[in-house]
Amino acid sequence: MRGFLLILAAIAALWLFAWAFIWHGRMYKVGRGSVLRGSIVAYFRWLSGGMWHGGQISNRGWFSRGDKAFTRSGKIPGRHHRPRAAVCAYRVGGNLAAVSALYWYAVAPAAAEAVIAAALVLLVTFGAWRSWRRVRSFRHRRTWVAPLHASIHYQLGRSATDRPDSYIRVLEDRSAGEIDLPFGVTAAPSFRRQIETDVTARLGLEAPVFDWRGVAGPKPQLKWAESPPAPDLVTLEMVRELIEGAPEGVLVLGRGKGSEGVQVSIARESPHLLINGPTNSGKSVVVRSITAQFLFHGGFAVLMDHKELSHTWADSRDGTLPNIAYCRSDAEIHHMLLWLQKEMRRRNAVARAGARRDGRIDANVGVRLLVVCEELNVMAARLAAYWREIRVPGDPLRSPAVIALNELLFMGRQVKMHIVQAAQRAEANAVGGGAARENMVGRVMIGKCTPKTWKMLASEFEMPPMRVKQGRGFLVTDSVHEVQTTWMTEQEAWDLALAGEVTSPPLGMPYVLQQPDAPAISPGEDPVTVGPVTPPRPMLSLREAVDQGVISKSLPAARMWRNRYRQRFPAPAGWDGPTELYWRDELAALDAELAGAR
Repeated sequence: MRGFLLILAAIAALWLFAWAFIWHGRMYKVGRGSVLRGSIVAYFRWLSGGMWHGGQISNRGWFSRGDKAFTRSGKIPGRHHRPRAAVCAYRVGGNLAAVSALYWYAVAPAAAEAVIAAALVLLVTFGAWRSWRRVRSFRHRRTWVAPLHASIHYQLGRSATDRPDSYIRVLEDRSAGEIDLPFGVTAAPSFRRQIETDVTARLGLEAPVFDWRGVAGPKPQLKWAESPPAPDLVTLEMVRELIEGAPEGVLVLGRGKGSEGVQVSIARESPHLLINGPTNSGKSVVVRSITAQFLFHGGFAVLMDHKELSHTWADSRDGTLPNIAYCRSDAEIHHMLLWLQKEMRRRNAVARAGARRDGRIDANVGVRLLVVCEELNVMAARLAAYWREIRVPGDPLRSPAVIALNELLFMGRQVKMHIVQAAQRAEANAVGGGAARENMVGRVMIGKCTPKTWKMLASEFEMPPMRVKQGRGFLVTDSVHEVQTTWMTEQEAWDLALAGEVTSPPLGMPYVLQQPDAPAISPGEDPVTVGPVTPPRPMLSLREAVDQGVISKSLPAARMWRNRYRQRFPAPAGWDGPTELYWRDELAALDAELAGAR
C-alpha cells in the first residue's frame, strides 16, 4: 500500500511541476529546453485534457462544450468539443487504472491476474454488446438520424462533426423521438417552425405532434410523437357522408391520421391514379370503392380485367348495371382501347371547336369516363402477345392497344377521360414508359412497400414508417398521407353505383348491352314530318375491307395494290391509332374499277 501511495505522490508532484511551467508562460518552449522537461510538459498537457502541443482547436472550456473549430477546414472530431474537465477525468482515470494494475501485479500476481481476467471478460462483453447495438442501428442512424443532424445542427449551435446520436434519439419505427437543445434556447416561433419542418421532412412523418414544454427545464428537450393513427377498419358507413358530399371528380379513399377523410381529385390535381401493392394487399378493394363512387356521381366506367374474377359485381352483360363495361379477354381489351382512342380524338375535336381565347372550353365532350386497368403487369404482356398473334406483315410492330393507352394517359385529361392502373410493381415497361408513369400524379401505395419500390415511385419524399395491415397504405400527390382505405363489399358497391345518377354508355361503345335511346319526338310533333334517318357513312381499315369482301384481294395484295396505285387510291378518311381508315363506298368503287380494267 505504501508503494502505491508513493506512485500517486510522484504523479501529483510531476503534475504540479508541469503546471508550474504552464503558469509561467514556458508552455511553448517544448523543443527548446531539455528533452525531459519538454516530454513532461507535453504529457501533462495531454493528461489535463488539452492538446499535447498546447494550442486550442476549439472554443471549449473546462466545463462548457465547444461549438466552433479553429482549424482551416472548420471541422474537427466531436471528442475535441467535450469539456476539458471530462476529458481530463477520462485520461487520469485510465492512467491510474493502468498504474494500479501494474502495482497489484507486482505485489500479488495471482490475485491481479484473476482481477485483470475478470475485467477483460467484462470489458469484452460490454464492448461486444455496444458493437452489436451500433451495427444493428447503423442503417437507422445513417438513413434517418444523420440526415436530421445535418439539417438542424446549425440552428442548434452544434458542430457538424458531433455524433448525431449524442443528442438526437429516434425510435426504430420513427413513431417518437427527442432532441437535446442547447441551454438558454429562446424557442422563438420561427425557430420552432424550422425545427419542426426539418424533423417532419427528414423522418418522413405525417403531421407529428411536437412537445416544447421541455424547453423550460435545466436540460432543454424537444419531444415528438406520431399523431393518432388511422382506424384499423373503414367501412362504407364511415365515409358515406363524405362520398355523398364530394363534388364531381373527387374520390374518397378512406380515413387517415386522426380519422380525417383522405380524398383525391381526378378532375384537378391528379387526373390519373396508380395503385401499387403486392398480391392480397387490397388493390381490387380500392378499385371497387373508387369505381362505385365514380358511377354514383354520374360517370361511366370501363373495367379491363384479365383475371376475370376481380369484380364480379360489375358484370354488365345482363343490363342491370348499365353504367359500366367489363372487358375480360385479350380481344375485348384490345378493341376497347382502340375504341377509347377514337373516342378521345372525337372529344378533342369537339373541345377544339369550343375553345376560347381565355382557355375556356364551351363544349360538351361527353360523360366523364374512368378506365380501370387491373393487373397492369399481366395486361401489358398479354396485349403485346395478342398483337403478335393477329399481326400480319406490314402492320406496326408495337401493339396499337398499348399506343392507345399511352395516348389516353397523355391527352385524356382535358376531355374527361381518366386512367386508374393497378399493378403489383409499376415498372416503367409495364406502365408504358417512364414518361407515361410520370402522368400518374396520384399514387396509392397499398400494403408493404419495399424501399426500392418507394424510391422508384415516390423518390421525392422520404419513405414513411410502414404498417402491414389489410387496406393500409399511403396516398402520394404533392405530399404523403397515410390512409386506411374503405372496405366496401361487392353488394355495397353495386348499390352505390345505382344509387346516384345512372349514365348510359357512350354511343358506339363495344361490349355493353344497352345503348342510348334515339332522340324522342317532341309532344305534338307529327311523326310523318320527321325525315328519314341517314345512316352514318362507314369507314373501314384495309383488314376490315378484306374480311368483309369489299376488296376482292388478300390483305398483303391489297397493301401492294395501295402502294402501286397511290395516286388513284382513296385518301385516308381517318385514323384508328396508327391504322388508316377509308370510306367503304370509295374502296368498293375502286375495286370495281380495277376489276373492270382487268
